[in-house]
Amino acid sequence: MAIRRTVGIDFGTSTTLIAESAPAGRPSVVPIGHSTSWMPSLAAVLDGDLRVAEDALEVNPGRLITSVKSCITNRQEYVKSSDGTVTQAADEVILALLAELATRARSDRLPISQDGVSRLGCPAMWDADQRLRLLMLAEKAGFRIGPATLIDEPIAAGLHWIGQQSDRREFLDQDRVLVFDMGGGTLDVALLDITTGPGR
Repeated sequence: MAIRRTVGIDFGTSTTLIAESAPAGRPSVVPIGHSTSWMPSLAAVLDGDLRVAEDALEVNPGRLITSVKSCITNRQEYVKSSDGTVTQAADEVILALLAELATRARSDRLPISQDGVSRLGCPAMWDADQRLRLLMLAEKAGFRIGPATLIDEPIAAGLHWIGQQSDRREFLDQDRVLVFDMGGGTLDVALLDITTGPGR
């Protein structure tokens, strides 16, 4: 029987990461950047072509398209470069970034097209329309993701911290943990009721 793997996707405002885990192991970050473990969430238009991630860094910094994820938060259809000279459809940029992420994930042999494998984080403050917008673009990019596999970012951060505590055999008994997740575009807060330990 094949080992069930889980792939976690953190499409961030400034950086994007992927982690994977198997049932018996802790999650580990999969290096997807050209020289870092993360991929920059950047885009640019160069010679009429949309470039993303490290390829976007070939242009003047003022012409970079940054913080495109904030377009979902702010319900914007278009995103501009910081100097205002470039305007691009936000969904086109997000889709290009997610498609590049999917390509890199496949090159690392991550099973992102299988049902139930991928988990995608999103800000806790997003409503149903904002969540569906990200899900639709992730599906178009090649990830098999549904509403049940979307997880609020502060909850994901809290679960990671709980796992670290359990690894050190520091267990919690009906405790409450307050998680602050300050990202590049949002501040999310989650209050978690936690009981951990052997057999619990």
